[in-house]
Amino acid sequence: MIWVNNLTKPNLPGAVTLRLDPTTTCLLIIDMQKDFVSTDGAFAKFNKEYVKLARKAIPIIQKASDFCRNKGIPVFYTKQIHVPEAFSAGLHSIFGREMSALRNAGIRFCIRGTEGTEIIDELKPKEKDYIVEKNKPSAFYNTWLELWLRYLRIRTILVTGVNTGYCVAHTVMDAWARDLDTIVIEDGIGDPFPFVHENLLALFDMRWGRVLKWESVEKALKSFPNSVELPGESP
Repeated sequence: MIWVNNLTKPNLPGAVTLRLDPTTTCLLIIDMQKDFVSTDGAFAKFNKEYVKLARKAIPIIQKASDFCRNKGIPVFYTKQIHVPEAFSAGLHSIFGREMSALRNAGIRFCIRGTEGTEIIDELKPKEKDYIVEKNKPSAFYNTWLELWLRYLRIRTILVTGVNTGYCVAHTVMDAWARDLDTIVIEDGIGDPFPFVHENLLALFDMRWGRVLKWESVEKALKSFPNSVELPGESP
């Protein structure tokens, strides 16, 4: 684990007693789209290393989505969709380093109507899954997600997908602001930058929910209505 500014990892309690009700839980798969994850997508064309960590999450997301569907747990996908004007209208004069590099390289991603917006073939949504289209990082901003979660009486969100330091982070913090319980699936998310990924996992686990491996979450779902005692996993 890398800690920002070489801070010492605090001695905080790590063990958790988890009672996870499948009827009030959903799985959220964030932006596993071709432009972000495919080896021939926009991000990979910019830098082939960009998609490696994200692609490592694919087998876990496959397991999680198959399990949830079989258990009757709703599966939500988000899709980032932009209009071309979002990249050319001069909306921001100052970008962060990553976004500046992408812009300067002429990388345009998830443009409406292009194949890059589609979910990768390995994780294609099924008929009863929910698709949430968005054009900002958070899955909650100007989307139907919050309303659908209320209809379904969801209290706990299991978060997977990309990118840890952008859409995942915004979504996790917005879920907290809406009083939803959030579990980030540690082996089910990815980011182009390992140091961003690792430090944010630690932050999520300290502040906005818990970070757990899928194996532990599946155990808790199978054990309901009983609780399970999980040791302190260290993201």
